Amino acid sequence: MAEVAAREADVESRVYALAAVRLDYARQLTGSLGALFAQVPREVDCRVACDLRGVYAQVEPGLAGGRCRSAGDV
Repeated sequence: MAEVAAREADVESRVYALAAVRLDYARQLTGSLGALFAQVPREVDCRVACDLRGVYAQVEPGLAGGRCRSAGDV
C-alpha cells in the first residue's frame, strides 16, 4: 500500500495540445484545437504513445457552423 501511495503522490500536471482537421457533410471543412489536462507520473515519457486520462476542452469552428465541447475525466 505504501508503494502505491508513493506512486500516486509522484505525479505532475501536464497539458497536451490537440489539433485535427476533417471534412464532413454538415459542417464541410473544419479544424479543431483543444487541450487535455492530465495528471501523469513524473517518470512517464509520452513522446510516442500514452494512456492519458483527464479533462479536455475543444473548439471546432467550421465553414458552415461550429461547436465547443468539454468533458471531465475521459
